[in-house]
Amino acid sequence: MPWSALAAGFGISLSCMTLAGPVHAEGIVVSGAFIVPFRDFDTDRDVVVRKPPPDYAGTCWRITYVRGSKVGIELVKGIFKPEWEDGKSFTRFTDETNMTSYGKFDYDLSKGEFSIFRVVKRCP
Repeated sequence: MPWSALAAGFGISLSCMTLAGPVHAEGIVVSGAFIVPFRDFDTDRDVVVRKPPPDYAGTCWRITYVRGSKVGIELVKGIFKPEWEDGKSFTRFTDETNMTSYGKFDYDLSKGEFSIFRVVKRCP
């Protein structure tokens, strides 16, 4: 049965049934979306600040999966220098982060903000 007939049978227009890849619009946390670090926690002042942590500065990541509150990420741009790696630098790196409240960070999935990250249309 053609898609048009199937869609008509369910009262769905074909424009709603396009098969698309991952959505890269700002504010949508999905596999394939790009994210950048935009905030950090200043332990001296006990406040969230609007700048990335030094080890994440200048990086851009892609979401590889979303499973419940867990988000898989891979580095796609920049040099990542995680503080726990004793000064090593990485141009390829994968990790998992939490999409819900994480430490002192609020989250707003409608804005694509979670942990230290926010969703962007493309890597800067």
